[in-house]
Amino acid sequence: FKVAFLGEGGVGKTTIIRRFVNPCENIDNNTHHQNTMSPGDFFERLELRGKTVHLHIVDTPGESRSVFHLAESTVPLIYRALSGAVIVFDVTDRKSFERVPTWLDKVQEHCGHEIPVVLVGNKTDRPLNSWKIPSNVAAKYATNNGFLYIETSALGMCNIDEIFAIL
Repeated sequence: FKVAFLGEGGVGKTTIIRRFVNPCENIDNNTHHQNTMSPGDFFERLELRGKTVHLHIVDTPGESRSVFHLAESTVPLIYRALSGAVIVFDVTDRKSFERVPTWLDKVQEHCGHEIPVVLVGNKTDRPLNSWKIPSNVAAKYATNNGFLYIETSALGMCNIDEIFAIL
């Protein structure tokens, strides 16, 4: 089961993946993480409904210029044989939400409309008054486009496993 994490830089894709793969890793607000510059692969097993699912998780560069301007031969590798896509935005960053349609277009361009997509609003541990995208706006966008919406806090380990379970 191959899943790609997509979204703008700094939204928390790598941290979500790292939390899923190694939940005991110490990550806090002071942990500095450099932006991912090239696709990375993680492999994990998940027990789901009594069955073992082998996951291949692709962590993509967050800067759209990085992923969209990768060598033409590299971009199809990210999307090849995808079983699902996770598009992540930061609930405190309006631009990251406004770029979601661009990431969705890339998924549909390379994979069609058949693969499941989950929209993830990350960084919900931040104060509610700093949120730029209300939950109902993101949920409505997801519903209108035929996919599910979930809110997470990679820092607080909230709903990390659920992303994979709903895929």
